Amino acid sequence: MKIPSILLFVSTLILASVTHAQDPLEQYIKRLRQSEASGGSETAFLSVGSTFLYGQGYFESKQYDLAAMYFKQAYEKDSTNAFVNYQIAASLLKQKNQYKAEEAKRYWQNAVRLNAGLQQRLEKEFPEVKTGKADSITPSGNATAKGIAAYIEALKYSQATGGSRTAMNSPGLDVLYGYGYYEKGDYDLAVMRFRPAVTKDPDDVNANYLLGVSLLAQDQVREGSTYLNKALAGDPMLKQTADADIAKAKSLFQQKQKDKLPKPSPDTKPTFGGKLVYGNYVCTETVWSGSNTNGGFQSPIQRGSFSLKPDGTYRWLDNGNTGRYRYDAQTGNITWLSGPLLEKQVKTSQFQPGKNIAQITLNFSESYRWECGCKK
Repeated sequence: MKIPSILLFVSTLILASVTHAQDPLEQYIKRLRQSEASGGSETAFLSVGSTFLYGQGYFESKQYDLAAMYFKQAYEKDSTNAFVNYQIAASLLKQKNQYKAEEAKRYWQNAVRLNAGLQQRLEKEFPEVKTGKADSITPSGNATAKGIAAYIEALKYSQATGGSRTAMNSPGLDVLYGYGYYEKGDYDLAVMRFRPAVTKDPDDVNANYLLGVSLLAQDQVREGSTYLNKALAGDPMLKQTADADIAKAKSLFQQKQKDKLPKPSPDTKPTFGGKLVYGNYVCTETVWSGSNTNGGFQSPIQRGSFSLKPDGTYRWLDNGNTGRYRYDAQTGNITWLSGPLLEKQVKTSQFQPGKNIAQITLNFSESYRWECGCKK
């Protein structure tokens, strides 16, 4: 059946409008992929398009830090590319980091300025931009921070945005690592980071301050005061917080030291009595060693075995001699009425049910006993 020409015309208009309404970023990515597949110049080796697609691959696999790195490389080649600017901003915003969000602001502003068609996508993908929350972000980190807090905020912002203040081997990076320990009260570890920072930059007032407080927290008064006084001379405003910071640091450090002390486990009292376990009990001798600094029964020596029976009798298995016993389930006490164990002059005997092995302890004196076990 022949389609009327009017319908073909309408269909063409609808298709054209859909194509025109397609997201501009998606159109750009599609165009680059077509160029890559056909060997086009737009994605030639080391081109903006080629570098962009590397970043896009990481972006789609949700490796946003690597995506941002490649998009920034594309930006260095063409800072006026709206889509490059947009994807840098998107990669940074998706990392959910306050400082990276600050960095993203100028890129999404550039993207919308260069291509107004990206505004709708931006507002849909990142509602914080539409609500204006993103506009309240300032490049200085926390706008209300002062003193040491503002200094640390600036370092965190530098680290998040690849700034020079926290580059590899920089004093700023040393301070940031040390500050992680400082906040936890691990001032001995904090000193190990703050000290090289001050060595690299002796005039960094804030690094001197943090090192001084960390040393004073550990009662290293002479050295700590040297660094603290240098910091206060460089920034007298730090005097407002010094006393409180030192007191807090000392208290936290002392608590941390207490927490590190081994805590004695509560003595578990043995359970005696209950249902008697019948069977073969193997005995070992333990003697109190007075020379042992900790004290304790030492040097177990095997002393034979006996069979305990439910009828109130037992047999010494080494020679077959038998005897009788009486058991008190309430106290766990066993009284040997006759036979080998009566002849051995055992003073007291107690039964412990145990979890896997039942035990009868034969006490001959305060420093000499036999421990006889029966596997259940």
